Amino acid sequence: MKQSRRLSSFILFCAALAAHAQPNVSGRWQGSFDIPGPGGAVQRDTAFLILQQTGTQITGSAGRSEDMQTPLHDGLFRNDAIAFAVDVRPGTTVRFKLQLQGDHLRGTATGLPPDPVANIAVDVTRLPDPSLAALLQHFMGSILVLRDGQVLADRSFGSANLE
Repeated sequence: MKQSRRLSSFILFCAALAAHAQPNVSGRWQGSFDIPGPGGAVQRDTAFLILQQTGTQITGSAGRSEDMQTPLHDGLFRNDAIAFAVDVRPGTTVRFKLQLQGDHLRGTATGLPPDPVANIAVDVTRLPDPSLAALLQHFMGSILVLRDGQVLADRSFGSANLE
């Protein structure tokens, strides 16, 4: 009887943790946004975010590509909403306020020239995980790992016949 109560309590505890678990926005995100300019001109720009979430704290970087990144600061994630700032050049800070919607972060950015008070619509999509486990999902071949003559790993992936 005591064991079944403990098990029931443990199951309820795990269910409560799952109910309060917050989604994780860690990963790579990419999208574009339009910046209105003078005379009705529009400049299309790209947003590439590399985010790391630890609890409610967000760290990482943002830029136009994966190679052009600037550290972000003041990153916070609560109630499926993320906010952070990026100093894109001296005297110019862009502030993002985004809402997690499935595999998208949608919201606004402010601080972009030529109108730093304008709310610019932003929509970025989560990119596939480049981790080794994710890459192995598409790998076809064999792996043999030896250390000091001992086999540590010997495994084949994929189909021997693609037809």
